[in-house]
Amino acid sequence: MADKDNFDAAVVFPGGVFSETDRHSNCDFNLVLKNGEVYFGIFFTINNLKLLLEKEEFDGVFWSEELVILREITPVYIERAILQLLHENMHHKILTRTIDNKDIFETYPYLEETAVFIHIPNEKALL
Repeated sequence: MADKDNFDAAVVFPGGVFSETDRHSNCDFNLVLKNGEVYFGIFFTINNLKLLLEKEEFDGVFWSEELVILREITPVYIERAILQLLHENMHHKILTRTIDNKDIFETYPYLEETAVFIHIPNEKALL
């Protein structure tokens, strides 16, 4: 994985730090590209979807925009998902583009603490 000074994409969590117990939950995230583009999405896990579907008040329908399903919400699966989205050029179709912010880590320094920084192999082929 990359770091703050050498990344092609970063996933940041506006909701804050996640604990070990959160890895089977769901969470909002922002995908930040090196060029300053920012996209919003939601990571869900299969376990979390099962729990939502088993709730008594569930009416048989579940939908979500910006949905990305992971086995677990961990840096390994986050990086894998983002690399696939970028490789397939699907990030702009699945995620919602928000306000661009090339200096997001200077504007919101607390985001760096929980960010997953990603280096993209052969960056020119993806972006």
